[in-house]
Amino acid sequence: AAYEAAVAGQTGHTILTSFHADGARDGYKRLVSMCHMTGTRLSDRQLLELCISAWPIVIYQKQLKDNSRKIMEIFEATGINAEGQLEGRTLYAYRIDGTERNAEGQVTAVRGHHVKVAGITDGLKKRLRDNGAPEEILKRLFPPKTAAKRGA
Repeated sequence: AAYEAAVAGQTGHTILTSFHADGARDGYKRLVSMCHMTGTRLSDRQLLELCISAWPIVIYQKQLKDNSRKIMEIFEATGINAEGQLEGRTLYAYRIDGTERNAEGQVTAVRGHHVKVAGITDGLKKRLRDNGAPEEILKRLFPPKTAAKRGA
């Protein structure tokens, strides 16, 4: 199913899926391994390229020690380096500020907050626009860059 979804993603279809992984970057390794289950003869690099194209964004959610589920990272894959490794950047991350424990030492609450780490690439913004994302949504989610102020 992962391989068929990745191929469908090559034709401009929006592909949403869920699967288990140990992090956003690890998600791409998991997708490649699931694609290999089809018996394809494509290399890891070819499958990784296919998966990056189909799923340029991975959202990683984790169950924390207090049993709450938090989106821990939103990651944009941007390509593969010369060594065949995934390249990309974290767009948003959940930063844990601290935990609360009961008298027995069990975690009862995890406190934290989301931070914006980076914006999406211009290439992904163009792809979203070209595939029909409404302009007002793009402007709200990705405000135009403002020119730096001159002088001191």
